[in-house]
Amino acid sequence: MDKSRVLYFTYDNQPQPLTQIKISNNRLIFSSDKNIQPLTLSEFNEKTKNINPELQLSVGSINSITLFGYRLNNQQIIFG
Repeated sequence: MDKSRVLYFTYDNQPQPLTQIKISNNRLIFSSDKNIQPLTLSEFNEKTKNINPELQLSVGSINSITLFGYRLNNQQIIFG
């Protein structure tokens, strides 16, 4: 897969950029900011290469959205 693809998630049927990653409470938590370029697959791989592969993926730390999978669309990786 092309490592320059960018990461998004779907919220209200609209793609939102995934811009930062942190680990908290056994979860891998993405942040989203429309004013920041989305992470690339390469950046995601680099930031997560040494973590537990069974961590739950989510967006936001309060009222988080759990992510279960992804799809490819217009050169974007969209988690959902």
